[in-house]
Amino acid sequence: MVALGSVVIFFSLAELILRVGGFQFHSGPTYMNFGFPDPNTLHRIFKPDPVLFWTLVPGFNFPGAEIEGVNSLGFRGKEFSVKKREDNIRVICMGCSVTFGEVNSYPQKLQELLNSSEFDRKIEVINAGIPGYSSFQGLRLLKTRLLDLEPDLITVLYGWNDHWLTRGYSDMEQRPLGEDIVEIKNFLDRFRFYQLLNSIQNSIKIELNFRYQRPSGESDTKYRVDLGDYRENLKEIISLSRENGVKIFLLTSPSGAVKGKIPKYLTEMRFVNDPEELIPLHQSYNQVVRELAGDEGVPLIDLTNIFEEKDKGRFFDDPEVEIIHPKENGYQLIAQELYLAIKGQ
Repeated sequence: MVALGSVVIFFSLAELILRVGGFQFHSGPTYMNFGFPDPNTLHRIFKPDPVLFWTLVPGFNFPGAEIEGVNSLGFRGKEFSVKKREDNIRVICMGCSVTFGEVNSYPQKLQELLNSSEFDRKIEVINAGIPGYSSFQGLRLLKTRLLDLEPDLITVLYGWNDHWLTRGYSDMEQRPLGEDIVEIKNFLDRFRFYQLLNSIQNSIKIELNFRYQRPSGESDTKYRVDLGDYRENLKEIISLSRENGVKIFLLTSPSGAVKGKIPKYLTEMRFVNDPEELIPLHQSYNQVVRELAGDEGVPLIDLTNIFEEKDKGRFFDDPEVEIIHPKENGYQLIAQELYLAIKGQ
């Protein structure tokens, strides 16, 4: 009993000291083995999810009043009801951080363009872009949440995260925590001493990720979603959309990459093995989108070619710094192309 009492006193004092000192650390789920989001980023704007791996924290507000926050349903943008109004047309933009946006987003700009137009019915745009998402997660998101929102049209833009190197496991090989484990973890996460232990564990995990060496015989080019699975994920998204009477637009992923100027962090953090492989690799995933659109008879918005034709350098910052997320004029261009496509429908 004395020993038990001593243990209780020790942990109580440690908890008190950590709380008075203001220590906090909220870790990500233990199954995470991706380059992004890393554990330190995960706890700020994401939460663990047993099916989708992670989702946005509902109600999260970004610093700066001009930046759209996350609504109560866990999507960036204004509040909306799950059930669509009968006189509305609902457009859902699926994608990764390119869709989620920076200060602004192309779904936000698309909504502005549609609001200024004379359509017979009100068109509502929902930003379903989640940073770090691959087509694998996008397919699951469509199955579990997006179809319940009664979309009339969805736009699909994935690719970047699909062809990043794994941290040992591809997306389909991930083993998410069960819902009961997530609940237990969330309960324990209220205690600062538990948070301290997690901060130590995650520091070690981050270091191991940077030093990660694949077992001998394992391929150095194992992607989160390989090219064949990328095609199958998009194909199933098309199939599910059609089964539910939803129109679909496929979008290629524009890139600001310039040969010889690929950002160093992509190799330093092991998103790619060789920077010179990135441009042809990204092109191969975009080519799948083009071919699938042709095979399935789906409207294609080839943003990659559109950006190239209009001098892509105008729409991205320094190619040695940012090649994935366009500047505001790039988001405006994407919104304009979507607006014209929707108007044509």
